[in-house]
Amino acid sequence: MQENKFIETIDNLKVFGQFEAIKSLRDNLKAAYEHAKNIVGDSDKTNNYDYQENKQETHKPTNPNVSDSYKYKKYNLNWDYIQKYKFILKTENRFLHFREAARILVEIEGKGDEKEWASLLTNSTRNLKRDGDLVKIQLGKSLTTCFWGSPKWLDDNGEPLPEHRYDISFLEKTKPSHKQDDLFDI
Repeated sequence: MQENKFIETIDNLKVFGQFEAIKSLRDNLKAAYEHAKNIVGDSDKTNNYDYQENKQETHKPTNPNVSDSYKYKKYNLNWDYIQKYKFILKTENRFLHFREAARILVEIEGKGDEKEWASLLTNSTRNLKRDGDLVKIQLGKSLTTCFWGSPKWLDDNGEPLPEHRYDISFLEKTKPSHKQDDLFDI
């Protein structure tokens, strides 16, 4: 009975010329799903970043002067953004600012810019934070002073353990310069 209703519905869609439009919509939805999966990661895959480690080619940095002992030599270009971010955090072994991780990705990937990668990481971390795999350390009230890392890197008081502490000098390097200029020389 259920099958007959399905066939009847398809026949009605064909009669009214909507069947092809629905097939096209289905194809567009599939493409959008694949695109979203590439941006935020495939939830069907394991969260362990090295699940493909031995299956896919790893990537050397774009700088030819870097030796084989390069700490990102197990990085895989085919990982999704969540896996890439987790790999960088694990390799750095400390809390990182989004822009700091983005700079590392620009160096490793050899494409894109810091702003683009920071945006992709921001979107990717929503799932990690929701699942409890990522925590935020915020310095002051500004959201631009947040560092992200593993909850395992916190002590009982919620403070970063010394060996996993963030690098505050990164914030100094990214602050806009407010050098004295003629306009504000009062």
